[in-house]
Amino acid sequence: MSSILTEHIALLDRNGCIVWSRSLPFNPWRKQASHEPPIAALKSLLSDAHGRLTVYLSSNLAYPVSLPWVDGLKNRADWQRYALHVLSERYGRPPDSWHVCWSLPSYGQAALAAGMDRSLWSQLNALPPRLGPVRPLLPYLMAQRSRTLDSNQTLLLLERETLSWAGRHTAQWGEVGVVPRPEGHSITELLETLHALGMNDPHPCFLVADPDCDTLPVQAVGWALPMLDPAS
Repeated sequence: MSSILTEHIALLDRNGCIVWSRSLPFNPWRKQASHEPPIAALKSLLSDAHGRLTVYLSSNLAYPVSLPWVDGLKNRADWQRYALHVLSERYGRPPDSWHVCWSLPSYGQAALAAGMDRSLWSQLNALPPRLGPVRPLLPYLMAQRSRTLDSNQTLLLLERETLSWAGRHTAQWGEVGVVPRPEGHSITELLETLHALGMNDPHPCFLVADPDCDTLPVQAVGWALPMLDPAS
């Protein structure tokens, strides 16, 4: 059983959940995994846990989009409808099936957004009150890295089942997308798929969020989250 000081970080995808826990800051992380459906997995891993929980959602649960600036959107309700429309066009579900998370952008800039199934959001909201932030991973990393990336640099995120990307042009976020990661495909083959889709940045910021990776691929520059590093 953990104390109220314990910190828990959960990474959810469609095939389960990984939870890292530590009782005090600077203690080593303890990793647990479950391959039950994601919410059931999270509940079982944290059934007796106390402390603070932060949840990161994979790009196959929280689908990322970039919302180009549109003049005439006057309030949050307008941006909400716009985000639902873009998600529906991109991923093919009706607008009323989505719960969308987004941040209101500065004037003239694109907004970062992610959409998840409404039933998933309802299940997350039904978790115990200790639940802290729920963060779609790619938009979170886009916000965290926006000041350190070059003005035209692409952000790549390798996860257990997907490779997602977010392109930049003159320091503004542009195209965002997700491709599946077929079993047995090498990193080189995945990058070739992205190149065929028009991602031609020779020096992307390539981050890894695959908890099954023991070492960084040679193409990667770092781990998406510190606890993913086996040395942490």
